[in-house]
Amino acid sequence: MIAASLLFSFMGALVKYTTARLPVAEAAFFRAFISLLMITPWMLWKRIPLIGKNLQLLLLRGGAGFIALCLSFYVTSKIELSTASILNHSSTLFVAIFSAFFLKEKVSTPLIVYIVCALIGAALIVKPSFGVINVPGLLGLASGFFAAIVYISIKQLHKTDSFFTIVFSFSLISSVGSIVLFYNDFIPPTSIEWVALIGLGSFGTFAQLLMTYAYKYTEASIVSPYSFSGVLFSSLLGVLFWREIPDGWSILGGLLIVACGIGIMKLKKEKGETAIEYQEDLADLSEDKP
Repeated sequence: MIAASLLFSFMGALVKYTTARLPVAEAAFFRAFISLLMITPWMLWKRIPLIGKNLQLLLLRGGAGFIALCLSFYVTSKIELSTASILNHSSTLFVAIFSAFFLKEKVSTPLIVYIVCALIGAALIVKPSFGVINVPGLLGLASGFFAAIVYISIKQLHKTDSFFTIVFSFSLISSVGSIVLFYNDFIPPTSIEWVALIGLGSFGTFAQLLMTYAYKYTEASIVSPYSFSGVLFSSLLGVLFWREIPDGWSILGGLLIVACGIGIMKLKKEKGETAIEYQEDLADLSEDKP
């Protein structure tokens, strides 16, 4: 899990580097298309269906995942790497809220406390005020919102389709959607940018595979907290390459979100959700991380 978080952090750094000049959609395309190139031969060899059974829900998962991916890449290009990483983890908060409303899961007092504290942490990062709107911060939360929709969709899709089919549909939708977005604004990458784009796609794909492996062979309640090590790695990369130092309020807000995210994950495990189902959900959700 730590290795996966490190690779996701490297991907985020390459996203920040490439989107300084290239459109966000170009970076999103390489993230999705390289994943498509890597999993399609495996699916054909193993005769895993490319077209799933629940097409409507696959479209919802793919569309929401594509929006989450583009938003997270945009936010990464505009704010500190560490802050972008923290806002990406806000998906845990929205999942808890959605689970209560749409999956009819029981809301306990500890869960309510975690949600309220996480919202306070988000407010400390976004810093809302009259007349001033922190657009990247709000879009970072929006990315978490759409990633939560992905999570809820995946919980239902596991009943009808395989993990690879779900990821394939997302990668295909994201590849096509990215082309549509940057078709008229395509900027030819330089030699170094080509390497960076291929790198971010490869890092993201291998990170997902490592995360899937971690959740497959270790209990989610044990391995999940280590996913937040990505915040530390992103912070170090931000300081090293961009001299990014978040202010005190953002650091405090980030600590609140991380602590509450870990708490919510532990509550979900304690509620009796089967280890395999929960681990697969988290592994699939990693596809939409920046």
